[in-house]
Amino acid sequence: MGKEIELTRPPGMGWILIKGLFKSMFRPGSVDDPARVERAAFILNHQVAPKALIHEYRSVCGFDPSPGQADLIPACFIQTLFVPLLGKYITSACFPISPLGLIHTRQTIEQLRPVKTGTPLDLTCRLESMVKTDKGTVSTFSLTAAATAGPVWTGEARFLSRNKTISKKKPPQDHPLPIHETIPVPRDTGRRYARVSGDVNPHHLWPFAAKLLGFKRAIAHGMWSLARVSASLEKWVDPGQPFKLAASFKLPVFLPGQVTLGYEPLKAREDSAQKEDPASAKACGLSFELRDAQDGRPHLKGDLVSL
Repeated sequence: MGKEIELTRPPGMGWILIKGLFKSMFRPGSVDDPARVERAAFILNHQVAPKALIHEYRSVCGFDPSPGQADLIPACFIQTLFVPLLGKYITSACFPISPLGLIHTRQTIEQLRPVKTGTPLDLTCRLESMVKTDKGTVSTFSLTAAATAGPVWTGEARFLSRNKTISKKKPPQDHPLPIHETIPVPRDTGRRYARVSGDVNPHHLWPFAAKLLGFKRAIAHGMWSLARVSASLEKWVDPGQPFKLAASFKLPVFLPGQVTLGYEPLKAREDSAQKEDPASAKACGLSFELRDAQDGRPHLKGDLVSL
């Protein structure tokens, strides 16, 4: 299972950014034999998120502000508690690849039972695998949040370190899902989400920093996009019950912008007489996507399923 490193406090993200830039000057973008890389774990216990921070997160990401829901921590918020742990891992000696240029390509979240505000959580971030693909090296981290009675939340974060030379294949043609909502993405979305998530990567914050990193404008966090989708779909999956959320991040959302949310019921239950009706989604789940409101380019695609 590899060694376990227990931290006494959350790492500072400012120092992690500086360390990441420095490490990137000396580390390669890949390794010869990923299977030989040690899979260590970073552990941070007894973490309690401030209620005011959770409230602000709910506001930034569009969650239901009603008193009945305000005492529950959104499942996507728990992912933000792992941001400093992931940063600590990829800048440590346990991770041989350059931190600069790592792209968050996929995130899965399983809420095993609801988590109320004020609940102390024990966090474990472990490198699950590292493999070479045609696009580059893929690193997958497993994330676990546990309370007194055991795990309450698990996740998997996947990152890609691109090859220097990539064959440009035409993406397969896809068919948009039925649109149910148009969502404006204000210019300050990156800065607002950074304050509530701790993810302060510069290309989300300022246009000049984004241009230095190869983007025409600042871009929204992928996890803001997923949280915003989760907020809109709460009516289909009870946030107080177990569910699984899985999404792949596609093209960036430039700020400011406007996106459309499309979704339809999963076709997993062929015996459902209402399989074409979104009301049946509580039983079998939804497929969802975010697309650019003007040209239809995909930003995010995934599934939400009750467990």
